[in-house]
Amino acid sequence: MATREVGKPYVLSYKDVKTDADGWADPKHFRPKPFDLVYLRVLREGEERLKGVPGWWTGSGWDGQRLLSSDQIICWKYKEPKHE
Repeated sequence: MATREVGKPYVLSYKDVKTDADGWADPKHFRPKPFDLVYLRVLREGEERLKGVPGWWTGSGWDGQRLLSSDQIICWKYKEPKHE
């Protein structure tokens, strides 16, 4: 793991990321490589269920076309692209 900014860790290899049994990582402890597309589970304001949205880590914050600024990021998952 390397550090881009103080307190903002991101990974050099996804093998180093500690995940739960389903492959979800805690965003408080690990960040994906900047601009790698990941799946996010977010909690939207006023909703009770988690919502899945695509997004990415910019190096200084989370971004994505369907991601709202009020969304709380609960976990993220990186899926290796399949090349056929």
